[in-house]
Amino acid sequence: MSEPKKSLKPTSDPVQRAVEAIAKWLSTADRTESELRDRMEKRLIPPEVADEAIARVQAYGWLDDQRVAERQIQKDREQRLLGKGRVKQRLLNRGLDGESLVSAEEEERDRAIALLRRQRQKWDSAASAARGLASRGYDEDAIRAALDSEFPGWEFGESGNIDE
Repeated sequence: MSEPKKSLKPTSDPVQRAVEAIAKWLSTADRTESELRDRMEKRLIPPEVADEAIARVQAYGWLDDQRVAERQIQKDREQRLLGKGRVKQRLLNRGLDGESLVSAEEEERDRAIALLRRQRQKWDSAASAARGLASRGYDEDAIRAALDSEFPGWEFGESGNIDE
């Protein structure tokens, strides 16, 4: 017969319990310091305990906001083909510095063109394409470049609307 399993004794140290909670949250997804602090606040973990727990996990190398920002930027740009305005907003929503976002204008235009080509059947006019690109955070220069690429001859009409 096998030995009975020993149960893990819960720790009485509140900082260690907070670190264990953070480990659990980080095991499911990358999280920012801000997101972890929000979770701890919702669970009524005192701020001084949260501060110490954050310091410990940073010392362990488990928490790196710059790494999270880089992964978020890469995913938003390459998989979602979002423009820099939308990417910056998503970073800010996660409690990250929007200044982490550095992009060459040429890359922005290339992504806008790639997205427009992928959505060409759905966005069958220059106007709908412009709205779709703008809603994804692309700036005016990138939108113009994409429209020039896929809708030759488009222009703004006298009313400011797009004529095709």
